Amino acid sequence: MLLDSGIFQHVITALDDDKASGLVLASYLEILARIAMIDPNVFLQMVAETARRGGRDEAKDLEVVLDAIWRNFDYVGEARMRKVVAMGAGALLTTVSDSLQGEWKGADDRVIKIV
Repeated sequence: MLLDSGIFQHVITALDDDKASGLVLASYLEILARIAMIDPNVFLQMVAETARRGGRDEAKDLEVVLDAIWRNFDYVGEARMRKVVAMGAGALLTTVSDSLQGEWKGADDRVIKIV
């Protein structure tokens, strides 16, 4: 529903908008963080699908989203919201780093086999 309605795309685009209100950005970060906390893989799939629909690179869109989370974190003033955003970012980073470790492990295994 978030993808088909365009809401997810709007939220991601708004995070990069310099003219957006800090309160609005904080609310958007909380929405994204709650999705990421529930299931980081679903969040990553949503970013990938949004990139595909927009004809953009999935990795670049993910980088933009993660960068926007860090840049706009200061707009989150309430302690509970800050905790939610931090936990959502942590869930995303853990998921992304786990998949990268799997790729690096595969690369290490190939190096060990060659030697």
